[in-house]
Amino acid sequence: MKKFAAILTTIFLAGCFGGPDLPKENGERMDLARETKDVEILKVLAKDKNQGVRANVGANQLTPVALLQKLADDSSATVQKYVASNLSAPQEILEELSTREDPKIRWVVATNPTTKK
Repeated sequence: MKKFAAILTTIFLAGCFGGPDLPKENGERMDLARETKDVEILKVLAKDKNQGVRANVGANQLTPVALLQKLADDSSATVQKYVASNLSAPQEILEELSTREDPKIRWVVATNPTTKK
């Protein structure tokens, strides 16, 4: 009975508070952020403390526009560059990123083939 209760507690906590059961290693979370098609996982990873994980969410072409917008406003220039490189990023986000002070962000926007010239 105690084992069953522990399993239920783990499932409850993961579902309610921790979200999906994600890898603990940064590299594994970065790979997951880049490759997943699961929007719920992308939502969780977009809030990751590691900028590399958030950057890979920004580069994932299946990341929803609302998340891309949040990541475009991320404090990390690296995250912003990855969003700027996303071929699925809407023009509005690319235009916003093209006005950033950081020339590297502007360069990535300019070299994104989907940016309207």
